[in-house]
Amino acid sequence: MLFALWLLFAGQWSGLIAAWGAGLALVAALGGEVVAGQGLLSVRWRPGWLRELGPALVAVVVDFLIITRALAVAIATGRRRLGAFGEDRSAAGSGELPAGRRAWVTLVATWSPNCYVLDIDPETGRRLVHDLEPHRLSEQPA
Repeated sequence: MLFALWLLFAGQWSGLIAAWGAGLALVAALGGEVVAGQGLLSVRWRPGWLRELGPALVAVVVDFLIITRALAVAIATGRRRLGAFGEDRSAAGSGELPAGRRAWVTLVATWSPNCYVLDIDPETGRRLVHDLEPHRLSEQPA
């Protein structure tokens, strides 16, 4: 799969590009095996996480309207918003969070165009997010 993604990314179909793609796919696969072999990858997906998709998809639509309004105001006034960084306890849970949970929450919460999850601390569950317009529902499920 990594090989196919490399060919799509490169956008060319020559023998040299194919060789580079195969080589990089091999390096990525070996790197994944080393990390998994050392027990550093605690990624366990839970089917219960799917219930977080509903609020996240609603937030995408609502945030599109928020961002569109902010863009219209910026064009009309000539001033743009830079947004703000925030740090607080993640709704993903408190205490130690496994890598899979942090990755899922970061992925789903970042679908929203108004909120970008920069990091979730694995030990404390505290998260760092950037919001263009403050709107707590944009950060779901983070």
